Amino acid sequence: LIYLPVSTYEGEMIECAVFQSSPFNRVRAHNLPPRTRYLNKLIDGAREFDLDPTYQDWLQGHPRMSLEERMGAEYYDTPSSRAVDQIGIVLVGAFLVWFLSKLV
Repeated sequence: LIYLPVSTYEGEMIECAVFQSSPFNRVRAHNLPPRTRYLNKLIDGAREFDLDPTYQDWLQGHPRMSLEERMGAEYYDTPSSRAVDQIGIVLVGAFLVWFLSKLV
C-alpha cells in the first residue's frame, strides 16, 4: 500500500491509498485483460463514488476476460514464480545427489 497525492475534480489535492503489487508478483506479460469479476468491482466502485462518467464509460468498454475463460500461463509468469521454479529444480537436483549417494 502506498500513498499518492491526487487531484479531485474540484482541483483539491488529497492523499489516496493505492495498492501496488510487489515487483516480484507482477506478471511479465503486458496488456493482459483483467478478469471480469475484478473489472466489475472497479466499475461498481466508480459508480458508487460518482466518478467522472467518461472514466466509467472507459471502464465499461475495457477488454476483459470472460467468467468462463481460464487464465493462461502468462497470468502466472512472475519473477517470484520463476524463483520458485528455480528453487524446485535445485531441490530436486540436491535430492538426486543425496539419493544416488545412498546407492553407492
